[in-house]
Amino acid sequence: QDPKFNLRGAEIDVQAAKRKLQRVTALGSARGEFRPDSTLAAADSITAGPAQAGSWITGDTLDLYFGASGIDSLASSGGSRSYFRESAESGVNYILGRWIKLVWENGVVERVQVDGGGRGLFVLPDSSLKQTVPDSAASAHDSVHTGKQ
Repeated sequence: QDPKFNLRGAEIDVQAAKRKLQRVTALGSARGEFRPDSTLAAADSITAGPAQAGSWITGDTLDLYFGASGIDSLASSGGSRSYFRESAESGVNYILGRWIKLVWENGVVERVQVDGGGRGLFVLPDSSLKQTVPDSAASAHDSVHTGKQ
């Protein structure tokens, strides 16, 4: 169950082999917007408003990679920003970095990797408490697991 995904950029390059989509690249002020299938009935538009679940990612370049079951991963490079909200009841994750990679497993974002000055903010649902995610001085490549355990 892949999310609904909208992609914009100055140029879009599509790569396929044997009629199967392998990679889509958006170049130049690229923006991807996505929402889990479970929230599609909640809104007609992915930008319906703050009460709806939905996420976006921006960067100079976005690369979407596809596997047998749909979107496998997405990488943003060059001034990357990501806003992630899995459901209307979940918290909100906002991340900045030179490079951001989102990895899907079973139709949901399971892992987020940030490189190059990674910073972020997590806002808990129904709370005014905010947790700032600091840069990691010990690692040049940070990884955050978002899946349920």
